[in-house]
Amino acid sequence: MSMKKKTFLRSFMKDVISDFRSCGHYGTAHVHLSVLRSVTRFGGTSLALCALTPSFLKSYEEWLLGRNLSSNTSSTYLRCLQSVYNRGLEERLVPFIPRQFSGVFTGVRRNHRRALSCGRRAAAYRQCVPARHHAGRHPAGARRDA
Repeated sequence: MSMKKKTFLRSFMKDVISDFRSCGHYGTAHVHLSVLRSVTRFGGTSLALCALTPSFLKSYEEWLLGRNLSSNTSSTYLRCLQSVYNRGLEERLVPFIPRQFSGVFTGVRRNHRRALSCGRRAAAYRQCVPARHHAGRHPAGARRDA
């Protein structure tokens, strides 16, 4: 492993964000920018890429959860850092740390329903559509066979 000089997380992530934007991946770039802002609030602007140790990641996760972010948001941020770290590995900028992200939650918790029940759908429909349309009546002058 030839680590020439210290690579700062902020400059490396800005390059990654720029790459995403140039490829048209604006949503991914936006998430990475949010993570960059968050992690620099936590660790400072001079945080090195190699500082993403298991203990740093655990402290960062606790900090995120302490700020009342959901576990899914925290997990998204940590997966983003994992992706950035893996890019650093590919470029031989950081050392390999086995099971580096195993001490933090990087999964997705299903914590709410994503679809309306039939009853709630019907109630929402009744609120949006005038009563005469869903009561089986036709507006005055409308033909039933048309």
